[in-house]
This record gives sequence, C-alpha cells and structure tokens, in this order.
Amino acid sequence: PVGPGLILHCLTGIPLIPHVELKVAKRFGSKIAGVANLVSAVGSAYSGAIEGLIGTEGTIAARTNGLNTTIKSYERQYAVISTRLEKI
Repeated sequence: PVGPGLILHCLTGIPLIPHVELKVAKRFGSKIAGVANLVSAVGSAYSGAIEGLIGTEGTIAARTNGLNTTIKSYERQYAVISTRLEKI
C-alpha cells in the first residue's frame, strides 16, 4: 500500500523514518493528497526561482555576460589609446 510517507518521499526525495511516517499518517490522514500537492507546489516554486538565478539564461549568467562584454569593450578602448600614444 502507498502511505503518506511514500508519497512525501517521492515528492521530496527524503525518506521518512517509520515512526515519522505513522505520525504523518495520523496527522494528515485522508488529506495527504493535499499535503503532497503543497509540497510539490513549493518544490516547483523553489526550482523555478533557482533556475531563474543560476540557469543558462538566469540572472547570474546575464550579469556574467554583461561583465564580459564590458571587459572586451575596455580592452578595445585600451588598444585604441595605446596606438594613439605610440604615435606621439
């Protein structure tokens, strides 16, 4: 039989100790599907937030790309100024 502990384990990846599973079953009883949906929704929200930060098109990647572009621009400006100074 599929108990509340197994459902929560599948959603969170965290196995429940048998006495904890019994407590969860007593506490939530027939409402375990609602708890499972809540855990799933929270997990999805965290996953989306983390992906927005560290994903390939996330905030950190965008900032890194912006900084790399700025560095390249400074390198080009440095080369132009160096060439001008050499002609003096």
